[in-house]
Amino acid sequence: MKDLAKDVLVRGCAYFTGAYTFWIIASLVFGQTTSETTASIPVFAACFLLSLLQGIWFTDKIMKKPSYPMRIFGFGVCGFIALALCAWFGEWMPMDMPEAWASFTVIYLILLVMFTVFFSWIYRKNLEKYRRALRSYQEKSE
Repeated sequence: MKDLAKDVLVRGCAYFTGAYTFWIIASLVFGQTTSETTASIPVFAACFLLSLLQGIWFTDKIMKKPSYPMRIFGFGVCGFIALALCAWFGEWMPMDMPEAWASFTVIYLILLVMFTVFFSWIYRKNLEKYRRALRSYQEKSE
C-alpha cells in the first residue's frame, strides 16, 4: 500500500508539472500572460534548477569522487546562485533593499543546514539498519 501511495503521488506531481508547463508555454505563445504566469515562471525554474542540481551533486551518475561535505558545499553554492537568479528575474524582493537580500541569504543558509542535518540523520538511520541486516545475514550463514 505504501508503494501505491508513493506511485500515485509521484505520478500526480509529474502530471501536474507537465500540465503546468504546457499552461505556461501556451500562455506565452498565445500572448495570454497574466501576473500568475509571470510569477510562476521563476518558481518553476527554481524547482527545476534545484532538482537538476540535486541530481548532479547527490548522485554518482555525474560525479563519483566528491565527499559528502563537498557535495553539500557544491549544491549549496550552486543552489544559492540558482535561487538568487530566479529571485532577481522574478522580482521576489525589492532590488534596492540589501536587507531583503541579506534575509534571503540567512533563510537560505538556515534551510540548507536544517535539510542537511535531517537527510544526514536519515542516511545514518538507514545505514545502521542495513548494517544490522547484514550482520543478521552473516550470523545465519555461519
